[in-house]
Amino acid sequence: MKPLFLITSILIYAFFLSCDNNEVSSEQKLIDSLIGKWEEISPCMSCSMVTFKDDNTIELKFNFDSEIYNISYSVDGEFLTLIRHWDVGGNKESNRVKVLFDSKDTLQLLQFKATDVTSATGFEDIQLKRYKS
Repeated sequence: MKPLFLITSILIYAFFLSCDNNEVSSEQKLIDSLIGKWEEISPCMSCSMVTFKDDNTIELKFNFDSEIYNISYSVDGEFLTLIRHWDVGGNKESNRVKVLFDSKDTLQLLQFKATDVTSATGFEDIQLKRYKS
């Protein structure tokens, strides 16, 4: 009876470990597909560059502004939770962004870009294309 209990326990433990590994790998797969430089194509063609780095940070560079804005992110399924490292309306603004890939080289970030970097007026959807230098 004890060997059956031991084998069953080992199988259950292995099952739960494999479930956790699948979740981590799907999140890592999303991160890997985002890493790199992306150019805004909508709502404004070539108005900004978004660079996803492998340390869970984003650099946002508007073409009309010399400053680079830094954002930290974490992944939860197909969503990114963003924390902006600049003051938006008196505090650091965070929000949840849905990632939709149109293709390998184009994606949409829903509710990503602050409509006014200096105030908390809301966010807008942005479409990006992988930048090829």
